[in-house]
Amino acid sequence: MKKIFLTLLFISICAFAFAEDIYEYRGNTYTLEQAEAEGLVLYKGKLFRKETLEKAGLVFENGEWGKPVVAEKENTAAVPVETTAKAEEKPAEQVEMPAEEGEIVRNELGSFIYYIYIPPNFNRAKKYPLIVGSHGSGQTGYEIINAWKKSADKRGYIVVAPTMPYDTDWDKVSVDKLFLDIVKEVEKKYKNINKKKVIFTGNSAGAGDTYNVGLCNPSVFKAAVPCSGRYDFLKNFLRRKPTKKIPVYILHGDKDPYFPLAEAYQVQELLDKKHYKVKLFVNKDLGHVYPEMSDTPVPNWIDNNFK
Repeated sequence: MKKIFLTLLFISICAFAFAEDIYEYRGNTYTLEQAEAEGLVLYKGKLFRKETLEKAGLVFENGEWGKPVVAEKENTAAVPVETTAKAEEKPAEQVEMPAEEGEIVRNELGSFIYYIYIPPNFNRAKKYPLIVGSHGSGQTGYEIINAWKKSADKRGYIVVAPTMPYDTDWDKVSVDKLFLDIVKEVEKKYKNINKKKVIFTGNSAGAGDTYNVGLCNPSVFKAAVPCSGRYDFLKNFLRRKPTKKIPVYILHGDKDPYFPLAEAYQVQELLDKKHYKVKLFVNKDLGHVYPEMSDTPVPNWIDNNFK
């Protein structure tokens, strides 16, 4: 028995020693040889399409992908033997992973993660609307992006949404700062965001963020799309200092078992009295859900306004 055990252990060790590295791409696993056969290349330990890296300004030099090396001009000036001041150290370069077009990509911002979706045929010379989403309790940012994916592909939207853990201590975390920091980071990575079309949207509890963050930061967010919210989500918003009014498009299912449709009409009435431009669309035969956005008038509303 001991001999059998030692033999199996030896086989396992040998298999481990000679095993090829396995890489994941869009839910499939590849060895490096298989990846190359599919036209995929390795960059910073992840697989990418070659075209994606080239669009990000990377080149293949000296056996690896990276930023092009620019030859420095020879400095013919005399170099002093001694210097009185220590040379200032340059900060370490931050590695920016290129986002795959047509794929939902996970990113980190401090202790939070957020997902971003870049539409296919992304063109850096074109301006893109930015959809910023906040999910409901028990959901993730991934679900928000999935609801926008079809519209993003067709109309050219960039969509971003964080996942907020259920046990987050919101007494120590500013929701406003979280979303504003995400917008700043995305605008820094993608210089072609159309700042006139940054839209805040949220579902259920995320509808509360739409009122309390979206409506209260009109210098950043130019419209708000709350879904499946309720009237008392406006309490914090009403305590805040009045700001510039932005358009609001409310979505609500007519079969919502948690927050009746009457809640949406109450919100519409209150915002009307405060001179907001408010529209309301009833999602027929839907309950407490965030709908597929292409089934609503919202994408047309975005495309035809805020120019």
